[in-house]
Amino acid sequence: MTTKEATDNRSMRFAPIGGYDRIETLWPEFELEISRAIQLKKAVHIRYWKDNETVLDLVPTVYTDDKGDDHISEPARNWIDEIAMKHLQLVFPGVDVLHKDSTTLLVDKKKSSPGYPHKTYKSRKGQFEFEVKDFYESGSFHGSANYRLVHPNNKLTKLAMRSYETKKPHYGVGLSQDKQLWEVDRFKEDNPAKQLHKGLLKDPSHLERSQPFIKYGLVKPGLYKTQERFQQWELMPGDDYIKPGMLREFSLSQFKFCNFEQWRAWERWYIRSKEKYGHSCEEWYLNDDGTLDYQRMISEIYKAIRGGHDKPYEMFREATRGQVHVTHPHHQTLNVLKETVAPS
Repeated sequence: MTTKEATDNRSMRFAPIGGYDRIETLWPEFELEISRAIQLKKAVHIRYWKDNETVLDLVPTVYTDDKGDDHISEPARNWIDEIAMKHLQLVFPGVDVLHKDSTTLLVDKKKSSPGYPHKTYKSRKGQFEFEVKDFYESGSFHGSANYRLVHPNNKLTKLAMRSYETKKPHYGVGLSQDKQLWEVDRFKEDNPAKQLHKGLLKDPSHLERSQPFIKYGLVKPGLYKTQERFQQWELMPGDDYIKPGMLREFSLSQFKFCNFEQWRAWERWYIRSKEKYGHSCEEWYLNDDGTLDYQRMISEIYKAIRGGHDKPYEMFREATRGQVHVTHPHHQTLNVLKETVAPS
């Protein structure tokens, strides 16, 4: 669901937190000396506007610790922690966990010694507190557990993609006309998960289709005991093995279903379509140039699922009349790849 759709449907209201008219995020760069080395880092500087005037300016500053290393203090973190809690307390006045008085334990590292922490207690309203982990300038999401959060300091950018490796190298695979596999440079710079999220940020209505890949996995004792294929391959725990795969743009984990029966119906259709055609809903949202209109796909599927649709095949029945199913452009490549690495 897009921000506009959520607002139009009145399912949620979007506005700057804290009652401000506008929130402006800046990323000034600082020169820090850390362990005798000079490093350039960016920190968040937030300005809050009301009636076309800056009413709150949270500016990051640099301080030096006892070891002589420089660090950045970001007052915006503490402010967000406080205002987020106040916002929840305002929205949910009758929830005890947000309003009941409690205390929190604080440890002063400067006054502590090994084995003897210096402890103090602070009163608070509510039984928990927020702690901002970091600020990001942009993000893409592919379900609740699949996301990429972009930070101006590249090393702080976070990528998570359930069921897909985000750090190990991947090797793209193509198929020649005589059905010979060959390596392509598709994933030389970015792995499949990172490419997907970069594409979502760039233009979700023209997403480049995924391509088969191989990666190397480690035979673990648990897998070795439960899967006979490793014995067939004459592999032992600790050995490397080749894992073929292909990222699927559509995933059922992106949606919240009305009940278990509905989810089960969609899952059966999803598995059958994926095995037969290499993809599921994607084939109905292809552009003329072969790219995927991902934005339209998830928007329409979201509405169908939330509307109680439990027969996905009927949704596309009208579109399939007189037409042949469009298979994934690399479906044959993936099948040949799986047959090649399978035990003989």
